[in-house]
Order: sequence, then C-alpha cells, then structure tokens
Amino acid sequence: MNKKSILYMVLPLAAVVVLWWACTPEKGSPLGTPAQASFSMSGGGDNNTVVLTNTATSGIPYWSVNGGSITNGNTDTVSFIFAGTYSVTEYLESHGGLYSMTQQVTINNNNPTACAEGVQGFLSGCGGKSWSLDPIAAAEGVGPSPDNTTWWGNGATEPTTDRVCDWAATWQFQFNPAFTLVYNNQGSIYADAYIGLSDNACEPNSDVPANQQAWLSGTFSYKLIPGKGSNPALGQLEVVGLGAHIGVAKVQNSGDATTNLPVASTTYDIWDTATDAQGHGILTLVILAGSTDWWTVVLRSN
Repeated sequence: MNKKSILYMVLPLAAVVVLWWACTPEKGSPLGTPAQASFSMSGGGDNNTVVLTNTATSGIPYWSVNGGSITNGNTDTVSFIFAGTYSVTEYLESHGGLYSMTQQVTINNNNPTACAEGVQGFLSGCGGKSWSLDPIAAAEGVGPSPDNTTWWGNGATEPTTDRVCDWAATWQFQFNPAFTLVYNNQGSIYADAYIGLSDNACEPNSDVPANQQAWLSGTFSYKLIPGKGSNPALGQLEVVGLGAHIGVAKVQNSGDATTNLPVASTTYDIWDTATDAQGHGILTLVILAGSTDWWTVVLRSN
C-alpha cells in the first residue's frame, strides 16, 4: 500500500498509543519475542521524494516526519518541498509494546516546481501573493449549502461604503518553510455586534475589546490539505494561529455565534480557483460553521 504524505498526515500519535494500550496482551502471553522497529529509505539527496519501507518481521508500522502527524502502512512516500535535514521515525505496534526507530534524511534542494503548480502556485506563487476580498456583491455571505449566499450576502456598494475597511484588508501567503500568512487589516475592522461594538461601522483597532484583539493584524501560518473538503480536487486551506481567519472573523468551524472569541485555527474548503478578465486570481472558500451555516468568502489577488 502506497500513501503520499507531504505535510498532511492524519493519525495523531496519541491514537497510536491508545491503540497499542488497547491491544497489549495479558502478562505472560506466549507470543514470543516482539519485533523491533526497522525500515529502509530510498531517495533523498537531489531527489525530493523519499520512499519508506517497513522491514520489521511483524507488527503494524506508523510513520512520522520531524515529530509531526502520523500515517500508517508498510510503505509510505514522503515528498519534501524544502531543502534540509529531516528526522523520519517509524513507530511499530507489536505484541509487548510500541517500539520506534529514527533515521535522518537530507534533501539538497527546494522542489523547483512546488511554488508554481497547483493550488500552492495559485495561492502563493514563488515570491508570495497578496489577496483581498473581491469587490463584488456576496463576496462574504451565508446560506444552506456551499457557495450559496441566499441567507445573507454583502451588498454591491458595501465594499466602498460602510464595509470598506473589510475590503482594505490583505492576506499575504508566502512560500517559505514556515508557510507564513501575514494579515493586515490596515488599522480598522467592521464592528458588527459580535465584536462587542454594535454600531455596524468601521472602527479603529484600538476600540476592539482586549479578548478579541487576536483577530486584528498579525503573522500566522497556513496549510494546504489535499484531497479533503467539499471539493477534494482542490482540498482545504487551514489558517493557523490564535485569531487567524479569512473574511468574517466570527465564522469558525464550531459555529458563528453572535458573540465568540478567537480560536487557534480555522479550516476552509477550497471551492474554486479561477482567473478574471483582468488577470486577477479569484479564490472561493467555503466553510461549514457549526452544522447548518455554510459561509462563502471570495478573494481576489492584488
């Protein structure tokens, strides 16, 4: 079984430990000598792809790169975007315990095409790319299904009138090992009721309550998660860091209550990528906030 894992490996280590604990045999079980973790690697060096092969005589192998999330399978293929030295660990669940082995792999060069292809190329390019809300009606909106704004959507004139501060904000996606996301709201935010300022107008950052300041300008990170979400062909975009968000700050995976606080991360489904007649990239994101409310956010590259 081959699985490709770049940064998005799905089974947390805690689950491995729980699984091992649940399957630990009773003391004195005559199962023989437990297998030790053992694996080989091919690739690396000038090749950004590394194939991991379990060589243990028995047991169930799990893989982790640099202490990150876990995948499982007798073989795994890991593609590295950036040059560096990485620690690859095999955890082997075998009768009698959970065993591990770690090896180092060195990647000599950045992947020369990763920043120019697919969703990554569209989102950040090689030198970074800045985005703002698309100045159209319903660039922010909510409805009963993805890309549906029948319940509410911003009006066509709001990007240049009462909500102009939201359209002045920028999200810059950088292409670097930290996958940096820089959010700049240009010093003000639209003060809807959930902000704690119910005047429905643009307000300076200084007026935002202290416990909601994390929603303001800051440096965060992002992850692209392939094969997931409402459109698996494009995957998902997770923004990481307390207060990281795109569009309406209150819209979170747990819901969009009228009053809430910043959370550590938010994941959006990438619904569509397109280019308009002027050559701007158009990125449509959707997010199920809670169990019924599908929000849509449309960004345009600057």
